[in-house]
Amino acid sequence: MNNLLGLGYQIKDEQRSFWRNPPAAIFTFGFTLMFLVLFSAIFGNQKLGAFHGIKFIDYFVPSIITFGIISSCYTSIAMLLVNRTKNGAFKRLRLTPLPQSIYLGGLLGSSVITGLLLTIITILFGMIFYHLNFPSNIGIFILSIAVGSVAFSLLGVLVATFVPNIESGPPVINGIILPLYFISGTFFVISPNSIISKIAGVFPVRPFILSTFYAYQSTKYVPSNFDKAGFLTLLIWIIATSVLVFYRFKHLGHRKP
Repeated sequence: MNNLLGLGYQIKDEQRSFWRNPPAAIFTFGFTLMFLVLFSAIFGNQKLGAFHGIKFIDYFVPSIITFGIISSCYTSIAMLLVNRTKNGAFKRLRLTPLPQSIYLGGLLGSSVITGLLLTIITILFGMIFYHLNFPSNIGIFILSIAVGSVAFSLLGVLVATFVPNIESGPPVINGIILPLYFISGTFFVISPNSIISKIAGVFPVRPFILSTFYAYQSTKYVPSNFDKAGFLTLLIWIIATSVLVFYRFKHLGHRKP
């Protein structure tokens, strides 16, 4: 009970810290909606042969939802941990009775909450301005968002443990995720049968996009609401990163700046 209470307070503190940092909030929410408006204005009504001729906007809204969640759960967490490591926050943390597991849980929980809020805003934005329907299978859609949020939150923590100094943070963190955005079809459609698509399917971005897209659209547009391969890939990444985070996170802050 005490651990759950402590976790709740830590999530609350992380949320308060996030909203007191306007640039972080603007980047997470503003960039996502900006990309949605820009790409939809250019390609919104184009038909996509790769997915049975549906419109680009039908694919792009669930895709940009995953982009926002990755920004919140991967990029934000990784940058935050790098900054806190280098300013001595983790050394001070070890002098307090707060368990590292509670600290990490609060950080992950706060990022998941931010990602869910961003998802709701993007869905409403798509429904109001682009006349999209509500996700056709809300249960699987929520499951996809939850699994993807956990996967990228853990990945953000893991990447932060490998960043040698604060100056290396942005190039290392963004240098990993940006190529995956493009080969995974985040901003444009990639044929499911292409070589690039097969390569991207090994990494977590494309499985997250497809599992969210399939759950969002009705079965008349896509083969199934449940992307088994995508969920399996995300679960594998969660297990692998969890093991690595367990061994790496406890040493965070011991490196010399």
